Amino acid sequence: MGRHDDTVLARLAETAVFAGCTKKELQEFLRLTTEVTVPEGRVLTTEGERGSEFAIVLDGTADVTQRGKVVNQLSAGSHYGEMSLIDDGPRTATIVATSPMSLAVVARNEFGQLLEDVPTLAQAVMRGLARRVRELDDAAAL
Repeated sequence: MGRHDDTVLARLAETAVFAGCTKKELQEFLRLTTEVTVPEGRVLTTEGERGSEFAIVLDGTADVTQRGKVVNQLSAGSHYGEMSLIDDGPRTATIVATSPMSLAVVARNEFGQLLEDVPTLAQAVMRGLARRVRELDDAAAL
């Protein structure tokens, strides 16, 4: 496993959805990733449209907008689309590359097969999703 793989594994472990996964489970997930390079100005997601992939930003930056207003910026180590791996729901934001970017991407259909092949990964992902829902509930209660 090279330095690039170590970086992607570290970024995966930092995401709420994958935080409960073992290194071996994350390595199984890693083998599904495809590195993609996109130019500045490329629309990565469109608010309201269906999503079908999860991505970790390896290099570059992107603006995240909701209802036309910039709400966040992604940079190396950021990620988006983890919910798209689980459901077929609409994207909650539009993401546009503000520089050339390098991404590690996983498609939902490949992830679904991995969950069938590695049941412990499915359990870890469910725990991560539950944690995320609790955090959102706690934040909404404030």
